[in-house]
Amino acid sequence: MFVARVTGHVVATQKVLVGAVLFPIVWGLMGWLVGEWLGVWAGIGAAVLAPPSGYVAVRLLERVDYFIDEVRGFMLLASRPTTSLQLVAEGRAIRDAILALENDETTRWKA
Repeated sequence: MFVARVTGHVVATQKVLVGAVLFPIVWGLMGWLVGEWLGVWAGIGAAVLAPPSGYVAVRLLERVDYFIDEVRGFMLLASRPTTSLQLVAEGRAIRDAILALENDETTRWKA
């Protein structure tokens, strides 16, 4: 029996294909149900507004998630001043190491 190895690209392709088939089916079903409940025009409106409202919902949740991460980071640095000083020192050390690589002749691209 041959079993294919599943990679990240395969999973991403499967998600795209399932989304391309499943989302329009769900939108149509939602439009039909709303149309049965509130009338044809409401059903058409629900089916037309479903994709953009889904996009807006995803973007809003991403922004809320980003905001929560920012607040957590601020609270961590505000509550632990030694941690913030250590992070600044580590950031400077990384920057200095990168600048040292830039000036190093052995790491330059030779044409």
